[in-house]
Amino acid sequence: MPARVIDASVVTRSVFPSQSLPEARQVLDDEAFELFAPELILHEVANAGHRLARRLVASVGDIEQFLSDAADLRIILIDSRGLWRRAFALASLHKLPAVYDAVYLAAAEALECELWTCDARFARTVRQRGHALVRLCPDDIVATNG
Repeated sequence: MPARVIDASVVTRSVFPSQSLPEARQVLDDEAFELFAPELILHEVANAGHRLARRLVASVGDIEQFLSDAADLRIILIDSRGLWRRAFALASLHKLPAVYDAVYLAAAEALECELWTCDARFARTVRQRGHALVRLCPDDIVATNG
């Protein structure tokens, strides 16, 4: 079965109602692909929930439920300890503001599959430097289905 790496933006746009993007859920629900993510995704999704709770967009109780929903997604977690050097190199190459996004990109390289994101700035940045593995949700779904 073909694989996809997904980043935290796809999950947050799927499980947090205030961030909802139906196409992100479509990426997660496509059973033609196995879904992978570095374990970092758990921390990033929790951080996104924490920010929503601090901004009073959702209650702590609601966020805890959304995090439970995220934990139930069919994502296979990858131990990213072997990816940190490549992630650093990719972040440097693409002049990214942080290494976090590059961890997902390094995972996609390691698995030789696409990385799906809802982060348009990140996708645009790495695509401009020739990284063809990155797919942007919803744009690439529309292009594929259109």
